[in-house]
Amino acid sequence: MKGRLLKDVVSEKIAKYLQKTLNSAHPGIIIVKSVAAYDKFEVPLSDYPLLKVYRLSDQFYERTELRRTSMVAAYCLALPDHEQLAGITNVIADEINSALTKLHTETGYLTQGENRAEYRTLMNEQGIPVYAFLRVYFTVLN
Repeated sequence: MKGRLLKDVVSEKIAKYLQKTLNSAHPGIIIVKSVAAYDKFEVPLSDYPLLKVYRLSDQFYERTELRRTSMVAAYCLALPDHEQLAGITNVIADEINSALTKLHTETGYLTQGENRAEYRTLMNEQGIPVYAFLRVYFTVLN
């Protein structure tokens, strides 16, 4: 494996699926400009709005190859319009939840009815205010 970059294929596929779904729901508006399959930091301002999808924890089951993975989809904005922020994050949370529910229906891969959204506040990264205002938590069985 020397010199090989290992990727989290599950996180990457979910991130790209969510990006496509969110952007297609709003023609002419870039809801998600870029995605990351890990909790990416030091992101150039030009990459926002950013959707990060990554693992938080795994629960392994004895004598099986099954594991239950807790994941998060973090929707990050830079320099948002504060007057519209609550409405934007509310709509995006609903759309991420709907997309994850649809993905569960199509694949059976995600658990249903366990999605949870949290709204966060400002963080500062290299002097740039970055707003990871929305985190949607969900569970994957793999």
